[in-house]
Amino acid sequence: MAQVANLFDIIHLNKKLADKHIAAEVHLRDACGRQTLWFELKDVEEDTLSRAQDVAISYFAGKGKPIEFDIAKGINFWIKQF
Repeated sequence: MAQVANLFDIIHLNKKLADKHIAAEVHLRDACGRQTLWFELKDVEEDTLSRAQDVAISYFAGKGKPIEFDIAKGINFWIKQF
């Protein structure tokens, strides 16, 4: 069975980002075959993306769902499929 993110995951992850004062939101695109999650960065601070990535990695690892990021910018990410 494919690992997926549900709307509650997105809501909880966005809450964690807000609680840590990270100016980013996670959004979900669902397409045939694979979901794509992506960060909308709300500021241009240099470490915003890396801090948001750390929160997402920790959140999904706690749910047994490791993630991987695109190699170009790191804004898009997916739950790894086994």
